[in-house]
Amino acid sequence: MYYTCIRTQITSREGLPMTRDNSTLFREPRRPAGAPADASEAPAVPAPVLYRFLQALGQVLGDLLDATARLEHVPSLAQGDGQLRRIHDTVELLGNLRAEFLGLLALSAPQARARPCLVDVGSVCRQVVDLLQPEAMAAEVRLSLRAPASMTGWTDPSLLTRTLRTLVSNAIRYNQPGGHAVVCARVTALGGVQLRVWDSGLGLSASQQARLFQPFERLGKELCMADGTGMGLALAQRMAALMGATLSVRSRPGRGSVFRLDLPSSCVTQAAAAA
Repeated sequence: MYYTCIRTQITSREGLPMTRDNSTLFREPRRPAGAPADASEAPAVPAPVLYRFLQALGQVLGDLLDATARLEHVPSLAQGDGQLRRIHDTVELLGNLRAEFLGLLALSAPQARARPCLVDVGSVCRQVVDLLQPEAMAAEVRLSLRAPASMTGWTDPSLLTRTLRTLVSNAIRYNQPGGHAVVCARVTALGGVQLRVWDSGLGLSASQQARLFQPFERLGKELCMADGTGMGLALAQRMAALMGATLSVRSRPGRGSVFRLDLPSSCVTQAAAAA
């Protein structure tokens, strides 16, 4: 659970400025008696209830964004220390989190299905790398691709693109200036397709890797717009499962990480039959 601490300047009745740190207002709430200590022990909430809650939350967040946008035109507030902009950014982040949670619900629904077809996997890799090159340049990360000119597979192109985009975006976001991110693609000896995304970031410990694919897990990083919502890898793992693929990670602290997406062995054989 994440909270935003805002320092506000207020004035006493005597007109003297006072600084109030409201971090104590956003502490972890006390767990009610009888409530489960771990989220895995909590009772399941029916999907229709979650959808209604998220719909109501979207309306509230929309109203907050409208309000902060109007307040930015008030001179006395717009010239402040940036707190209004931070509030606006935090509301936007909550909106992104809501959207990704809705995406996870949709992917986890019983009727969720992949729609496989003939796909040029090499072309998908090039499109994702080209799309994220500006992000990599802004982060001072060198992004490159090692893949055959043409590599055809039988899979869902939308799920493949979204999964790979998440992995490459993370390789950039959790890297460091002057670092590298490499996307590799190859056909395995068993006829499957293997995609690897390597980064030269800080790496992950064994305990961090064990929690990596859990929703909202950000491994202790500060909650901010630049670092995302903590839902990306949970979504990627679910999309991989729908494709019949496996998503895994190898990492060592200080040595970076390698995320591997293994499409099933039927990926290439079915593509050859359909060609």
